[in-house]
Amino acid sequence: MVGFTANQWAILFLVLVLGWLLGMMSRSGGARWRRAAADERAAHDKTRAELKAAHARIAELERERPVVVEKPAVVTEKPVVTKETVVTKEPVVERSVDPRAERAIVDGEDDIP
Repeated sequence: MVGFTANQWAILFLVLVLGWLLGMMSRSGGARWRRAAADERAAHDKTRAELKAAHARIAELERERPVVVEKPAVVTEKPVVTKETVVTKEPVVERSVDPRAERAIVDGEDDIP
């Protein structure tokens, strides 16, 4: 393996130092970006705190609301409507509906007695 001479080590050192200096001079306001990142972090933390407070408020409101109990629908055997009103251009005519026919429709039977 070939080793470096003293001149080669000096040149390598100078290139590294010049690269470091050039990088320091060409950076575009590093402090400005750090401030912007810190501001963004603070805004993010504030938003998270607001979201946490909103979730706590929702939980509180849900604890306070009354419990709603849904009752099952009640099916009756008696017909609810006993008379049907027919609207025409003529005067209103009321006619009675056969309760057996209505029960047959509710039960799903197609043949009406």
